[in-house]
Amino acid sequence: MDQGFNTNPHLAYIELWGVMQAIFLQQDSITTLYKIFMEDKLSLENESKWKEIRKLRNQCSGHPLDQSGKYRSFFGRDGINYENLRYERKDRRLPEPEFITIDYAQLISDYADETIPFLDAIIETMTKRWPITEQKA
Repeated sequence: MDQGFNTNPHLAYIELWGVMQAIFLQQDSITTLYKIFMEDKLSLENESKWKEIRKLRNQCSGHPLDQSGKYRSFFGRDGINYENLRYERKDRRLPEPEFITIDYAQLISDYADETIPFLDAIIETMTKRWPITEQKA
């Protein structure tokens, strides 16, 4: 994130979707690993950044049918950056679209902070089950 998105707006657009999809896949992987190793469902707070970042991805690119077709959202090609990510969301019940700006860098950072304890728990369980032994040369 320190480098930001590409200065070419078309490449930045592709990079943005790549980051969103990578986080989405990461969440699915962590959820599955947690269930396997912790033998429990991953529990999230209602107002978690994990859920917020997933909801953003779904609202902007996910499955509109799962949302009852309520919203249509899209990102423009100009000015894509982590700190002031702007998108347009059209609620079919309202006459005008909303323009929403978020600090995507902060959202990702907060999401990472929430995720670390889950990963720590997985690694701790793995280490207990399969201790790392030194290899003899």
